[in-house]
Amino acid sequence: MKNNILLLTFICLIFLSACEQSKKGAWTKADKTQCVTEGEKEMKTDENFKMIGSLIKFDEKEFIKCMCNKLENKYESYAEADAKIDKDMTEEESTKLFMDCLGKDFQDMMKGMEDMQNSEPGE
Repeated sequence: MKNNILLLTFICLIFLSACEQSKKGAWTKADKTQCVTEGEKEMKTDENFKMIGSLIKFDEKEFIKCMCNKLENKYESYAEADAKIDKDMTEEESTKLFMDCLGKDFQDMMKGMEDMQNSEPGE
């Protein structure tokens, strides 16, 4: 009986260690899939993305992949990332985090707009 309990405990430990668990920089396939799926839903309904899409041409799938990679490297899991974005992340922080994902054309356009705002009239 004692041997059976030890064997069962050993099997449980092996099983539990084999279970996938997300960590920063190495999310599970399920977390990555959920990030992409939720990102695709967000792209279809978010007015900011619609506006960006009208200004520049960018690959939505590549943007979502890039965005999920950035989140994976910053958070332990998709659930944590989703909660932090919804509750704690300011628009400025999210812009800074995802700006690279929108590509050079968008970055150049934003820099040009920023430069125009910073220049004084008559210069």
